[in-house]
Amino acid sequence: MSLRALTISSVIYLLLIPWLDCKITVAPGRVRIARRLCRVPYYWYTGQSITDVCYDSDWDDEDTATGVVVSIDSKQFHIVAPRQKTAFYRRLLLLMRTNGLAPVDGVAP
Repeated sequence: MSLRALTISSVIYLLLIPWLDCKITVAPGRVRIARRLCRVPYYWYTGQSITDVCYDSDWDDEDTATGVVVSIDSKQFHIVAPRQKTAFYRRLLLLMRTNGLAPVDGVAP
């Protein structure tokens, strides 16, 4: 890859970052994750349940993690930016608890 191609792809990436987000919708017996660009979904996955929520570091450590990994029917999705990871992690644990699922690793929200 040339330096020019690297520069162009880096600029495009930096311009798209603020417009990318992810939405998780939970209903009884169904979980749907949608990746969006400017609030328009470009990828979605539907499963039966959230099976795990963890930080994406080597030892599930909050300090070294860059985001949160959500497993839906054993398929993993990395979905959160570092500045939002703790709040998102706690909200998902609370959501799992209110839907009758056990908290992950015994961690209370």
